[in-house]
Amino acid sequence: MVQGVNRVEYIDELVEGQQIITQTSAFPMHDGKLLPKNGITLDFSSFPLESISLFRCAEKYLQHKEIFDEWAKIAIVPIDPYLIFAGATMTATIHKLLDYDPKNAEIHDKNYEEKFNEEYPQYPKLSEFKGAALCTPQAALGTVIMQKILPKEYYCAYLGTEIKSKYSEPGKHSCVLVGDLNSLNTFIMESTWPHIEHGTVPRIALTEVPFTKENLNKLPQKFYTATEIFTDEKAEYLFGRK
Repeated sequence: MVQGVNRVEYIDELVEGQQIITQTSAFPMHDGKLLPKNGITLDFSSFPLESISLFRCAEKYLQHKEIFDEWAKIAIVPIDPYLIFAGATMTATIHKLLDYDPKNAEIHDKNYEEKFNEEYPQYPKLSEFKGAALCTPQAALGTVIMQKILPKEYYCAYLGTEIKSKYSEPGKHSCVLVGDLNSLNTFIMESTWPHIEHGTVPRIALTEVPFTKENLNKLPQKFYTATEIFTDEKAEYLFGRK
């Protein structure tokens, strides 16, 4: 078994069997108490990920390029339209594989609680989280999907952090982090809260400082602002270790 990793962590490689440690706040309430669970076990082999590739994603992108060119035009910072398309592809794939519909998130959460309020393993498998609006499973799956479809000028990592946002109660959070090696910008992609009225385009937020692996150890640990590139909405994410 691969050794687990801590929350508020930058992980650039997720592997089969790895345990991602979570806080109990990531799990639903039962009889007024949080379920005492520790984390999830990654079982990527339970999902049909073999067909996902940069080549196939790029082919589909060319069929929809004009749409995503328009999205790039309304962004508050220069961004490659392909990156937006890749984010939409990631979100659609996550929602399909985890049977998640953001329009019915409350229903999904209720079903999840009813399913797991009895016996439940300390480290349930990623594949057991179908139908739940939980960030950790979506971020883990999203990270491996993005790593399969991003060209070499980008990199992607799983980020365990804390968040302050209008879309979430303050607390522990997991998300997909994408970095641009050319512009040095880093973006947080939120598949849990996509732009529902526009299909599966995720909320993409530009961080005020680059959330790089190098900066993780250099920056003081505090909340940094991230600005959604299409709406200019602000959220705050915990980053840094000093």
